[in-house]
Amino acid sequence: MDFLYAIKDGLKIFSHWELYVITICYICVNSFFDLFPKKKDFNYIRPEENIGEKRSIRTIIEALIQILATTSYIVILAPIILGISESADWFYPIELVAKNPYLIIIAICVFIILELLLSLIPFVGEHKTIHHLIYGGVAIIYILFDLEQRQSIKLDGATIIVPTNLELVGFILLCIISLWVSVFVSALLISKTYQKKQFNFIVPTIITVIGCFFPVFVYGAWIGNKLQ
Repeated sequence: MDFLYAIKDGLKIFSHWELYVITICYICVNSFFDLFPKKKDFNYIRPEENIGEKRSIRTIIEALIQILATTSYIVILAPIILGISESADWFYPIELVAKNPYLIIIAICVFIILELLLSLIPFVGEHKTIHHLIYGGVAIIYILFDLEQRQSIKLDGATIIVPTNLELVGFILLCIISLWVSVFVSALLISKTYQKKQFNFIVPTIITVIGCFFPVFVYGAWIGNKLQ
C-alpha cells in the first residue's frame, strides 16, 4: 500500500510549474552536444590523431553532463518530491557543492564510471529510467542526510530509504512502464502534430523526460510519506 500511495503522491508534482521549467532546462543542457554532431567521415582528422581517444573523451564528457543534469534536476525539485515544501530550491545544488566539494567530486567520478558500465548492460543500458532512478535515488538519500544534519528531519535507520524486495520489483517495473507510456504518448503527439503540419518536438520531449524521472518522484514520495 505504501508503494501505491507513493505513486499517487508522485503524480502531485505535475501540478507544480517548477517541474516544467527545470525539464526545459534539462533538455537544453542535454542537447548541448547536438550542436556538434558526430561525423561518420573522419577524413577531417589528421592521420596522427587518435580517433578512439576523441570518441572516449566525448563519451566521458557526455556522461558527465548527463549526470550533472540528472542530479541537479532531482536536487532542485527535492523539496517538492519529498513533500517538505511547495516550491523548488534552485540554489540547493550550489549549497551542497559549497558545503562538501570533495565528496561531490568523488561522487561524480564514481557516477561517470557507473554510467559507462550501465550503458554496456543490454537491458539496463537501454532504459534510462533505471539510470535516473539510481542517480536520483542516491541524490535524494544524500539530501536526506544533509537535512538530518540541519535537524530539519530525523532518519529512522535504513528502513526509511531501503525498499522491500517486492517494492524494489515495483520500482523496476515502474521504470519500464513509465518509459513505455511516455514514449507512446510522445510518439502519438508527434504523429498528430505532423498530420496537422504543426510538427514540433518540444511537448513530446518534455513528456518523455518527465516519464523517465517519474520513478524517482515516486521513490522520493515513498520516503517522504515515511518522514511524516
